[in-house]
Amino acid sequence: MNLLTSTQAELKESKQRCAAEENLRKQQEERSKQEIDQLREELQQLQVSNGENRERKQQEERGWEEIDQLREELQQLQQVSKAKNRERRRGFWKRIQRLWKN
Repeated sequence: MNLLTSTQAELKESKQRCAAEENLRKQQEERSKQEIDQLREELQQLQVSNGENRERKQQEERGWEEIDQLREELQQLQQVSKAKNRERRRGFWKRIQRLWKN
């Protein structure tokens, strides 16, 4: 009987250990799932942020391109304006010379 009682006690203790190990394994598995979910969420946020940054950078590049284009247009207008002013001055002086001669 003593052997039977001892074996039953060992069996009970073994079952308790197995149950405790199973609970620990389940807890670790649940924590791992939570960590994975959290990492997936962080990755998704980073991807969204990365996309927003990419869009912002493209907008900035388009802005610089537009600024460069406007600079070129301004230079062209200034050159045209200088040429027109030069012509106006010449015309003005020619009129003065004509008036002076008369």
